[in-house]
Amino acid sequence: MEWVFKIAGILSSTCGVVLMLLWFLLISITWPDGQRLSAGDSSIIGMPGFGILLILAGLYLACSKPKPTG
Repeated sequence: MEWVFKIAGILSSTCGVVLMLLWFLLISITWPDGQRLSAGDSSIIGMPGFGILLILAGLYLACSKPKPTG
C-alpha cells in the first residue's frame, strides 16, 4: 500500500512543476497583440502558490511512511 503514496506524491509534484513552468511561460511570452501578462495578473496570480503547495504535498506523500493500523 505504500506504493500508492509514492505514486500520488510523484504525480502531485509533477503537476506542481508543470504548473510553475506554465506560469513562467505565460509571463514570458508576448501575445500577438503586443501585450504580456504580468506576474500579478488576476488570471494567473494564484498559480505559483498553488504549484508550490502541490510540490510540497507531493514530497510529503512520497516521503511519508503510512502508520501501521491495528
